[in-house]
Amino acid sequence: DQDSASSVLGTRTSEKTLSRDIGKALAAAEERRQKRLARKREWDELNASKPDANYRDPADVARIEQARENMGDFKLKTASDYTVPKEQRVNGDKKRRHLLQLEHSIHQYKTAFNKLVIGLRDRKQTIIDKAKQSVKSLTAAGYDQLPGHMKIKLPIIPEFLPEEIPDRQLEYTADELYAFKRERAAREAAQKANAADAGGFGGFGGFGGDDEGGDGQEEEPAKADESAGDSQEDLLKTEESDSIDVLDGLDDLKVPSLSLFEQHRQEETRLRLKFEQERVVAAINAAYKDFDKELDVLQHIKHKLDIALKQADLRDITLYEEFILLKDFEKRENSFVSKLQGKELERKDILLKVSDVEKKYNAKKRDIERLQEREKNIHASFTGSLGENNKFSDFLAKVFKKKIKRTKKKGPDERGGEGGDSDEDSDDDDDDDFSSSEEESESEDALDDSVCPAGCDQEIFDTVCQLREQRLDVEDLLVEEKKVVELLRKEVDNLKKKAKVVESAVKTAQADIEAFQLEKQAKLNQLDTVVILHLDQIQHVAPNQTSLKPDLSQCLVFPRDGITVLQKRIRQLHEEKALQQKEQKHNRMHFAQLSKQKRALQGKIQDLQEKVNQLMMLKFGQIVDLDKLEVATVSRSAEELKEKLKAQQRRHDVDLSKYYREVEREEERLTAAIRENSQHLKRLHHCMQREKKLAKQLDTRQMALGAEYGTRTDPLEAQRLRQLIQAQLAEMGKLRQEILQLSSKTGQVQQPNYGQSRPSVTARLPSLFPKIV
Repeated sequence: DQDSASSVLGTRTSEKTLSRDIGKALAAAEERRQKRLARKREWDELNASKPDANYRDPADVARIEQARENMGDFKLKTASDYTVPKEQRVNGDKKRRHLLQLEHSIHQYKTAFNKLVIGLRDRKQTIIDKAKQSVKSLTAAGYDQLPGHMKIKLPIIPEFLPEEIPDRQLEYTADELYAFKRERAAREAAQKANAADAGGFGGFGGFGGDDEGGDGQEEEPAKADESAGDSQEDLLKTEESDSIDVLDGLDDLKVPSLSLFEQHRQEETRLRLKFEQERVVAAINAAYKDFDKELDVLQHIKHKLDIALKQADLRDITLYEEFILLKDFEKRENSFVSKLQGKELERKDILLKVSDVEKKYNAKKRDIERLQEREKNIHASFTGSLGENNKFSDFLAKVFKKKIKRTKKKGPDERGGEGGDSDEDSDDDDDDDFSSSEEESESEDALDDSVCPAGCDQEIFDTVCQLREQRLDVEDLLVEEKKVVELLRKEVDNLKKKAKVVESAVKTAQADIEAFQLEKQAKLNQLDTVVILHLDQIQHVAPNQTSLKPDLSQCLVFPRDGITVLQKRIRQLHEEKALQQKEQKHNRMHFAQLSKQKRALQGKIQDLQEKVNQLMMLKFGQIVDLDKLEVATVSRSAEELKEKLKAQQRRHDVDLSKYYREVEREEERLTAAIRENSQHLKRLHHCMQREKKLAKQLDTRQMALGAEYGTRTDPLEAQRLRQLIQAQLAEMGKLRQEILQLSSKTGQVQQPNYGQSRPSVTARLPSLFPKIV
């Protein structure tokens, strides 16, 4: 036990030491490998990110396009190379929306102005109501009692004209209805009186008047009524003026009957009324003045609105002409646009297909790389499984590299087509059989590579066969994946060619649309439009003259602010040009510096490479691959297998020594058991001899008793003898069974009953005894 414990402890210590050394070596090798792989990945990413010689950065292209669009120059629409921007292209629908927007704007302007007019009219109504209320309150306060020299002429209260209240023409009151009824009754009465005066013909026959005469008769009473009304009003005004003059004269008279207090009180009342009438007249005149100012402002707004509406009407005419012209071009434009949209949709679909196929292609390439890495691992495992100084390495390498015939697993779909391809399969099988027969004939002279030769480890041979199967599986997968990759590559090339064709078709469609837009713009430029200019806005002066040219048909209407912006943009472009030249100079210097550094680094890399090659030649005698060298230096799987094998051997040695000691002990026990069994056999032989003797004696006694007693027997004695015979027969059967078992040296033996039962000798043997036997 102490020896086994010490051996186990030594084994564990050696395992720890070896594992630590192997771990350090493997860790260092793995660290170097990971660094090399990381550096390789960085180089791959850098080379992958390197753009093509004809590559154009999308950001730079977008900035250049934006700079061209926002150059700041003015592009004449009449120029031959003018390109209509996409956001400024119009068609019939857009122009129709412009027309509707213009009409909506005109309606909004008119509605806003009408609201101002209605508001001013309401203001006038308010002023009239307040003026009437003020005059009414002044009259109620005793305005008529003032003497003539103290009275101020009240302002005339205006009334609404019919054209000022067109919305109230259909409105009426009860008084107006009653007045209309009285007027209608008076007119009918006058018509009847005129008819009675004219005689009994009533306008019939040749003596009566016609319709016009009747109308004239109807108008005459009305005029008479109006003249009568006017004369009555004049009469009332005359009487009123006379009464006022009489009253004024009466007021001038001094009534001596009034007391002094009453005179002062009357004078106070007159002064208060005078002040009140001055206040009311001033308020009414101020309201009239403010209203007149508001009316002047509204009149000015109306003039400006009339000008804007007239311009809008002219713009409406121009837009309508453009709409008619665009409707003529609409059919052709729709055909061009639909063609371009179809080509763009086709290009989008092709690009999506290219993207999908490229993803599949890249995925398959990654699968191939993984399979190649797996194949390398299989080769490394094969190299590690051989170990060092293996005399069967060439044979095992031949077994590993042998190409054997393999049956492909066919699915249900492939099985359905076996009948059609039976001839081809038979040809392939014949070729395979011929090639395999050749290989077998060649290998007959050498060792049979299908059987493990004598002296070779069967486990290593089986491992090599398994690695060969794995290698063949990987090679089959590589062949299939390469076929798929080749098909995907061809598909990608075809799709890219198709994409180029579609791209050219898209460019052609865009060029057609550009030409069509230019043609449409030329037709739009031929339409006349109205521009209102002042004389001070015309600055077309000849270089050597101080007067305008007689022909202004070639003039360009350009905003004054636009000229200022263009002049400012010229200065900005000069500054930007100087800045770009400075930046370009700096970039050239930086490029020259980088080129110099690149050449220096390339020379340094070349020197280091030569130094590495010299060191390899001094150490190995040839140029070797560092990755392979690292793998060959430390093989983790091989070292682990060796260590496991040594540990297993040590455990087996300990177990074998233990088993040997147990075998010795069991052999000693077996020898003792054999001696004891021999003694039992001797006793068994003695018992059998005694049994025979007793049987003879019994037979002799029975014969003697039979002869002596005849047929008389004792029942108890007979029963006792029968029991004795049965017991002896049972003991004989047991002894025979024990003899058979002892002769075969196996099994358990039940000891015969000799008055005291005791277990058999073989029953005391340990459980290990059958194994040792």
